[in-house]
Amino acid sequence: MWLSDRPRIAGLAMSLLMASAVVACTGPTPVYGPQTVGTQPVALIYAKPNSRLEQVVYEDLALRLGKATTNAPTLSVNVTALSRDLASSALNPDLPTVQREEEVTAAIRLTDVNGKILFSGMRSATADFTANSQGLASDRAETDAAVRVAHSLADTIRLTLLGVLAK
Repeated sequence: MWLSDRPRIAGLAMSLLMASAVVACTGPTPVYGPQTVGTQPVALIYAKPNSRLEQVVYEDLALRLGKATTNAPTLSVNVTALSRDLASSALNPDLPTVQREEEVTAAIRLTDVNGKILFSGMRSATADFTANSQGLASDRAETDAAVRVAHSLADTIRLTLLGVLAK
């Protein structure tokens, strides 16, 4: 009797195997997969950078969004950096280190091929760093903080542009 059930068991096993293969092919797709929003090139023309921080922003945007040479919207980003103390050093003049903050602000302007302004706005970001009596180390810490903020700002600008261009 067991030999007569063998084809039926094999058929059942085969149908379960086929069903699991079909389900595996039609399952949910990952959120960050190749067909997500923002993975298609946006193709922008970037203005010439006037500083190292602008160059960092443009390079990040070109890497993530895409770059065009003609017949595309033009993006202009003017970046300024400002460093300030987070705490007053007058309270303790013997303190060897001072906590500082680097703020980078970007004025963004996106125009279409006809010169019509598609977006104009400001975005800013900050990063903390520590300065001390060693001038070279303090300068390097400030530069590093500014570059970190520029990378963060580029991501904020990218998300803003994707929102503007999706309309």
